[in-house]
Amino acid sequence: MLMPTNILSQSTMEKEFETIIMLSDHEKRMVNTNEPYTYDNYATFALLASGVQQKEMTRFKRSIDSITRDLSVALETQKVSGQTIERAEFILHWLHIWFFRSYKAKQTRLDTILQNRDFNCVSSSVLYAIVCRKFAINITGVIVKDHAFSQLKLSTQKIDVETTIKYGFDPSTRKDILDQFGQLTGFAYVPQRNYQARSEISDKQMISLIYSNRYKTLSDQNRHAEAARALHLGWHLAGDLPRNTNSWESGLSNYIISLDHAKRYSDALFVIEKSLDLFPYMKQPRQLRYNVYVNWSYHLLKSNQFMQGIQVVETGLQEYPKDRRLEQNLRAAYIDQIQLSVRNGQFKKAKQSITKAKLALPKEEIFDQLSVNVIVESTKGLSVEESVPIFRKALRDKPNDKILLEAFAFVYIDPAQKLANQRQFLKAIKLLEKGEEVLPSLHQLLKAKTLVYNNWALELAKLQKFESAVKIIENGVSIKPTDKTLLNNWDAIMLDWANFCFKKNQSDQAGQIIVKGINRSKRNRRKFENIAEAYYNNQAVRSLNSGKTKEGIQYLESGLKLIPKSSILRRNLNLARQKKGDN
Repeated sequence: MLMPTNILSQSTMEKEFETIIMLSDHEKRMVNTNEPYTYDNYATFALLASGVQQKEMTRFKRSIDSITRDLSVALETQKVSGQTIERAEFILHWLHIWFFRSYKAKQTRLDTILQNRDFNCVSSSVLYAIVCRKFAINITGVIVKDHAFSQLKLSTQKIDVETTIKYGFDPSTRKDILDQFGQLTGFAYVPQRNYQARSEISDKQMISLIYSNRYKTLSDQNRHAEAARALHLGWHLAGDLPRNTNSWESGLSNYIISLDHAKRYSDALFVIEKSLDLFPYMKQPRQLRYNVYVNWSYHLLKSNQFMQGIQVVETGLQEYPKDRRLEQNLRAAYIDQIQLSVRNGQFKKAKQSITKAKLALPKEEIFDQLSVNVIVESTKGLSVEESVPIFRKALRDKPNDKILLEAFAFVYIDPAQKLANQRQFLKAIKLLEKGEEVLPSLHQLLKAKTLVYNNWALELAKLQKFESAVKIIENGVSIKPTDKTLLNNWDAIMLDWANFCFKKNQSDQAGQIIVKGINRSKRNRRKFENIAEAYYNNQAVRSLNSGKTKEGIQYLESGLKLIPKSSILRRNLNLARQKKGDN
């Protein structure tokens, strides 16, 4: 079982839980005292349930004694008969006239009513029962949904007492009083005939009701350990109250949930294990254990505490084998841990995590993918010589892995591109050819090689080294005969070369270039024809204008040999011949 790793934390949690379930000597006496309570015990236990410390106990008990003394005087002064019913009704009237001040729905504590005289149904019922007990009047309690009141028990009858209102004695006989009660408390009186909606409760259960209401108040204040202790005392005293949702099991479960919400996950698991040992019949704590594992692992992942997160999930999976949510958290934990290790350059650690992940989650394909990524990332920054054996070893296990093959290719491509950028084109080509020996016919290498040839040829063309440029770019075309960029650049270099030759009056070489261009170009054939047509026509016009008719005709005839369909050259040749005949 996964326990807190911090010894100090564990010790603190043990003390906190011990505080919740251990009873003080005074609380043990309260639990072990038989009912019905004496006046003194009822007062003592009600104050104890209200949270009064022993050093304050005497002071508050004296306040109760003072009330009973004043009541004793009033009973004698008012000449109230010795009949129990009359005395019980008088005591209720007297408390409302001389003691109770205002109704506060959440004011359950006996010490508080003694201090500021604010009351609710529970605190007023308890004080009324204690005071009556002084005068040998047996008052017990009745609990209905969300409300409690008192009951006078006689040998032959039972009389309800709504202690929250002055005229609440035997309220079933007075509708006007019930209206007042409803307006004050928001509750509806449940008469004795509706017995299925009522439960009579004993002295211990009345005290337990204080604990139950205090539990709700303390929980609302997020004082969850104190709340759990109050509810445990109430349960230990009288068991779970009827018609009350605050059962000890639900209270203990809420305490566990509060630890979970406070991210005290190991403490929550500690309490769950203790609960199962002490209260093996409880179902809710056992069910909450799963949520703690899920929430704890999720929190650790969000906090990038991957190692501990994996430990928590794996422990959870021992309890809940093949649980999908836990497996998803474990998957996420391993992925994040592996990626973090890779980012930190801890490739050995990343590989170890992948091995563990595959064992834990054998059906997850992503770890195969991550193993490839680790190899790729581990070679970044390494030289070609250092990277090659790493990839060769990996490809023995995964010979057809596309990512590995592509990454291996870039071991050669990246440095080749750097060489090309430095205009060391020949070295770049040789490096790529070295890559082809290892990875023959890999399209990434071939593409990189054609790119180098292309850029090399363009660089040569800028230097007007056209013949070399054409040879180099034709090397690229031989690799990728249909590559549009290569074909367009071949055309451009040939056109520039032809223009260059024409300008240098190297018409024979220019003609050869034009012929080659016309025969091979698939996109720019007309451009080659236009260059030739313009050159021969201009040369012919220049000769004809200088009176060199024969020379002009030769230019036009040479041009038509290259471009037999040229209408311009044909028309000018006819004009030149006509002019020659006229002469």
